Amino acid sequence: MQKYVINASPIISLSKAGLSNILDSLDFYIPRDVFEEIQNDKYADEAKQFVQKNKNKLIQNYTISDDLFNWGLGKGETSVIASAIQDKDLIAILDDGKARKCAKLYNIQITGTIGLIFIAKELGLIVDLNESIYLLKREGLYLSEKLIQSIIQNE
Repeated sequence: MQKYVINASPIISLSKAGLSNILDSLDFYIPRDVFEEIQNDKYADEAKQFVQKNKNKLIQNYTISDDLFNWGLGKGETSVIASAIQDKDLIAILDDGKARKCAKLYNIQITGTIGLIFIAKELGLIVDLNESIYLLKREGLYLSEKLIQSIIQNE
């Protein structure tokens, strides 16, 4: 089974859209900085509940090199990448473009929130891919119309 390390934005997006059950079916881990970011977010009530329920999946210790720190990413993205550097079996779940570029330079496997939706579809966790995409968009995940149309046409 694949193992994942997840950033705050996918947790928040999936939780707001009522799709956090997707994560429950995966072997995922949450870096301490991501947990704290979500706990401090005044709008992420569903995500707060989700991470509280999954405290047993926290990654407490990771080392952030100077090179990684100098990318100037957020604490969450940095901790996800640092965790994946330490454990090469982890796939990083990141939506931020700069963070994804950084992860690629460290040869880290990545996916994002939309990638999780495709995984969920393959696992039979969701029936309607399009409905899930629109739920995420409605709850604030930025998705271009071009991307949405590409997904719809390829389903």
